Amino acid sequence: MSWAVTVTPRGRRALAAWLREPGEGPVLEFEQLLKVQFAEHGTKEDALATLAAARAWVLERNEENVAAVRASAAGEGPFQGRVAINSLAGRFVTDFYAMVKEWPSGPPASWRRGRTTRPTAEVDLAELRETVRRAERTAGSGRSS
Repeated sequence: MSWAVTVTPRGRRALAAWLREPGEGPVLEFEQLLKVQFAEHGTKEDALATLAAARAWVLERNEENVAAVRASAAGEGPFQGRVAINSLAGRFVTDFYAMVKEWPSGPPASWRRGRTTRPTAEVDLAELRETVRRAERTAGSGRSS
């Protein structure tokens, strides 16, 4: 398959002007995250099914990601002249898929022991401390370049 992209001179100027601006941060639209956030209004089984669906979504989407990355690494993917640039976006997508797949590494301990997802369920302090550790690590690792 051959890929060709052409841009008019006017389009190149518009693109260059757009690229001079840093842009806005990401927008997160993640229905399964929202469903987990309100899990106490459903059943434990509903919440666990939502987590399983999120993981299945990743596994399905990542098949195409793996194929694209392997093709690029083998010098066979589209836009081979852009692999160094495209790999930045590819790494982001790969890391995003990994994060969703591992979110959470399992249901909270309180869900495993009980039959509820209510907000007053027992808090697993080890899980909460891990979240604090990750948040602090993220806050301390900001780089400007």
